[in-house]
Amino acid sequence: MKNLIVDFTSFIKSLTLIDILFIISLIGLVVLVVTLIYIIKMNNEEDIEFLDDNEVVKDNDDELDLASISKEIEENPTKPITLNDYEREQEEKAIISYDELVKTKEINVEEINYKNEEDIDGLTIKTVNQDEITKPIELPRVKLKESHISDNNDDKNILISYDKEEEFLDALKKLESLLN
Repeated sequence: MKNLIVDFTSFIKSLTLIDILFIISLIGLVVLVVTLIYIIKMNNEEDIEFLDDNEVVKDNDDELDLASISKEIEENPTKPITLNDYEREQEEKAIISYDELVKTKEINVEEINYKNEEDIDGLTIKTVNQDEITKPIELPRVKLKESHISDNNDDKNILISYDKEEEFLDALKKLESLLN
């Protein structure tokens, strides 16, 4: 036993760097081949379909049956979205809620400014004005009331309601988004 250990250590000491790299690469290659064989074998086992004697394989298994899918969708009622307390609180405190976002999207429909329009055989051809692509948006006007104007004519301070201030702020945000 002692001779075996002495012989093995003398063998290891006699190896050069190239011999060590060769042995390590050989071991790595064996590990890679075994891993590849294992992966191929596992994939082949998963692809095998076991059929009973009376089952027949259909040629169009991959095609979708749209009629049955649409029937299932119609039969299953849609469930309303339920918000938990945190989500409901965040929706109420949000600067802009989803409903407000949808409303502003419907309101802010920009119209394209055309130079001229031609109708040729039922086909309308329009030329876009490159200088002003969209028509200007009218901002909401602040109505001045006589009772809110101070007595001093030189002092032009105007008091407006909170709602009007919010409308003015929204108009400024829309203007900023259009400029960006």
